[in-house]
Amino acid sequence: MGLLATTGTVASRSYIIETEKFFPDIEVVQEACPMWVPLVENNEHLSEGADYFVRQPLHRLLERAPQIDAVVLGCTHYPLLRPTLQKVANDLWGHPVSLVDSAEAMAASTEKLLAMQDLLARGDDSVELHPTDRLRCFVTDEARVADVAARFLGRPLPQVDLVDL
Repeated sequence: MGLLATTGTVASRSYIIETEKFFPDIEVVQEACPMWVPLVENNEHLSEGADYFVRQPLHRLLERAPQIDAVVLGCTHYPLLRPTLQKVANDLWGHPVSLVDSAEAMAASTEKLLAMQDLLARGDDSVELHPTDRLRCFVTDEARVADVAARFLGRPLPQVDLVDL
């Protein structure tokens, strides 16, 4: 299994450690992608130049692990690169490569845990709300949060509150 993540996540070996606990027979081959977060945050992730920045780490991963058929996206920014990642990965490996969004997997696990503990929010079923309509964000530094979050959510954030810790 491949892992594409930030330099800090790769250095922590957290995905390797957790994978070994539950799936000791699966080898995780990591590759740091330090240029991808700025690429997304500067809204360049769908530009023609994004291919270059995506291809380099994927090529290094391919050289070390040509048998990979699944790659975990180990950063919340990386799913925005998914169309480019999918195209480049399939091209390099010569077969479809499954991309696993770690944020989606975490959200599904969290929802399941909250449901088991009867902690899911109950809304008024007569009014259909978009999930972000109930979202309230608290940040310690609001620099570009609303702009970047709107790219992830596909719509503006309803409310961003600055807090002082």
